[in-house]
Amino acid sequence: MKSFNKQKLNNIFSIIFVFFTLFFLNTKSLIAEKITNYDVTVQINKNGTLTVNEVN
Repeated sequence: MKSFNKQKLNNIFSIIFVFFTLFFLNTKSLIAEKITNYDVTVQINKNGTLTVNEVN
């Protein structure tokens, strides 16, 4: 019975390790792209909403 529990624990730990490895390898795709040098105008409308326009 001990060997069965040990094998089951090893199986669970290996599955968790695989999921964490895949998660950490895919975090590079989750990084937002860097936004630089955008010229914009921001206007506050009468109803309290914001309007952002890019300056050409």
